[in-house]
Amino acid sequence: VSTQSTGKTATSRLQAFAAYIFDVNKWPLIKELFSDETFLNHARSVCPPDKQYLDPFQMNFIMQVPGQTVATHTDAPYFLGATRFHYPQWLLVAMVHSGLFQEYFIDQVQVVGYFHEWEATQERGGAFVFWRYTARMPEHVMPVPRAGTIVDGSKVIHAASVYNGPGGQVAPKPPVIDKSRVCALHHDGDDAWHVECDGEVLRRYTTDDLRMAIVYRGKCFVDEAAAARFNADRPEDRLSLDVILQKFKMDLWRKRVIDIKNETSTVEPLELAMHIIDTYIRYPHAPSSYLPLNYCSLAKLYPWTAAVLDLIC
Repeated sequence: VSTQSTGKTATSRLQAFAAYIFDVNKWPLIKELFSDETFLNHARSVCPPDKQYLDPFQMNFIMQVPGQTVATHTDAPYFLGATRFHYPQWLLVAMVHSGLFQEYFIDQVQVVGYFHEWEATQERGGAFVFWRYTARMPEHVMPVPRAGTIVDGSKVIHAASVYNGPGGQVAPKPPVIDKSRVCALHHDGDDAWHVECDGEVLRRYTTDDLRMAIVYRGKCFVDEAAAARFNADRPEDRLSLDVILQKFKMDLWRKRVIDIKNETSTVEPLELAMHIIDTYIRYPHAPSSYLPLNYCSLAKLYPWTAAVLDLIC
């Protein structure tokens, strides 16, 4: 799923070029696709049998240049009364992984489709990677043009293998994408593209060089009324932060992660946050790795290691 990389290369691999759209109606062609009954039937197959009403809420365009990938993750989850517009996503992800808030959880479906035209091969890479429930080894689905993969991305851990591009090189280095600069992938017309940061052209590409994906996300509800209740975001449905943290705190106490005298005892906020992350958010390591750490980025923490690492990374 990943490869050993120095700090700048590692972060640049993850800086795909994306547009996140929360109003699907602004794109008539995409709305038509998402309304197609064949598409909807496939999408509903991931929803629970008793929640077949689909409420589309997000569309993403994801463009990648050779050398880029997608980190192992789960998508932003939604709960009745707790969403990314209320709380940080790391807390919502921990809520899913903990299993403590299942009664409020909103099932969803993610369809990842591809609109590049090149033939998908193992050598070219860029596969959709996912872990089926508690499986140790991931499964791979090649990015076949005009095909897609359907999962509940808020529950299924997934990623992408490194997109090698057409050149034949394994895990080529992408252009250095510095998050402190304004960087974008620009279309120059016809088949010409370039990556630019603060007006500086870093690298040029053709359409055939790019991995192109479109992502549909919809929530699964029992019926339209249930969707309307969620979208109304009523104050009486809100899951307060105090309630969420208290539930975590008591579960951590039962697991003997924290030592408190009773349920009214306090824990320092940062300490509690780190315990929540360390206890509940666990992602699988790359299956082919003997040392499941990106040691090539060690110089970011210990600069004196750079001279040695430069010889092997």
